[in-house]
Amino acid sequence: MKPSIIENQRSSQMEYAGTAGNRYHRMFYFAMQIAVTIMKPERKRKAMLEKDPSNYTLLTYLWIFLLASWGGLVSFIAKVKAGAARCFNFSELIGELVTAAFTGMLTFWFCELANMKPLLTAAFVGISGHMGSRLIFQFEKMLEKRYGFPSQDTPIQHQEQTSKDNGDDK
Repeated sequence: MKPSIIENQRSSQMEYAGTAGNRYHRMFYFAMQIAVTIMKPERKRKAMLEKDPSNYTLLTYLWIFLLASWGGLVSFIAKVKAGAARCFNFSELIGELVTAAFTGMLTFWFCELANMKPLLTAAFVGISGHMGSRLIFQFEKMLEKRYGFPSQDTPIQHQEQTSKDNGDDK
């Protein structure tokens, strides 16, 4: 049986459409590759602009606050169990939570600066929230050693030494 003229036209149109579609698809893919290659510096520049603390969402800051505060709560519970804090001392609990949130936020910003993975950042935020003021003091000691900042005890020691030299007793 011989195919009709209409069936021949349909099959040739479908073959032509298939090859043209593939050709246009390849051209589009090639153009997209060129665009991505050209835009790479733009993406890097945008990524660097995103490292501004005001560019993070409120939900991100809420997660950081909750995670760091959770670490602070764990620290407070450990202090209560050790006998270093009373169970219903709400002012100490609030102080612990605020300090934990502060250190957690700083840790988050340092982790973002270092391009750490989100799960590792979350772990560091929780740990720093648990450490609270101890982390701040450790960071202060590191800065003193690295940059030669005088410690906070230096002026007091100097004042005590000069008063002893003058014969003053306090």
